[in-house]
Amino acid sequence: MNQRVPGANGYRIQLNALYFLDHQSYNLIFATGWFELGHGIVGHTRDDLGRYMPKYIMGTLIWCPPPAAASVAAEELRRSRHKRESACHIFVCPRLMTNLWRKLVMKEADLLFELLAGFEVWREEMHEPLLIAVCLPLIRHRPWRLAGTPQLLGMERELRRLREDPSRDPRAVLRQLCKLLGRLSTLSPLLVRKLLFTASR
Repeated sequence: MNQRVPGANGYRIQLNALYFLDHQSYNLIFATGWFELGHGIVGHTRDDLGRYMPKYIMGTLIWCPPPAAASVAAEELRRSRHKRESACHIFVCPRLMTNLWRKLVMKEADLLFELLAGFEVWREEMHEPLLIAVCLPLIRHRPWRLAGTPQLLGMERELRRLREDPSRDPRAVLRQLCKLLGRLSTLSPLLVRKLLFTASR
């Protein structure tokens, strides 16, 4: 079973092919980075009083845990998300040993979908589907979270159709989601609500 799960280099190659993040900064997080980089910390610096202060990064954080340790990564993701509400997290893990971690991930995820083995960036020899959970930043206006809004539910339906038709490409939907997030920060509360509660076509 362990031979089917890619190492760090395998994840990096496969995730780089998901180019919906082309124009955004992102960091791939493996086990050594769960407790610092996963919380947006990239080292420390001294302030004027000589105290050590953490240095933070911006951008999307992509968590790539092995299934046996995914519950620990999911718990750290939950803590990180509550501390840094403006960060976007993407949790990527083969669908193995899900009794240990899937429930934790689903509580945090705004969007959840799977890539079947044999998809362009997840080869057939991986055998099990790849589960991808997207935890979006909180927004400044009601409803605060995008989960459950008609726009997001429409996108999730499109992504779940991948199981019926593996030839579909999820990247167009995911790029559409990235554009939506960029628009929300510039709109008034009324327009945000109107946009989110208009069903995606």
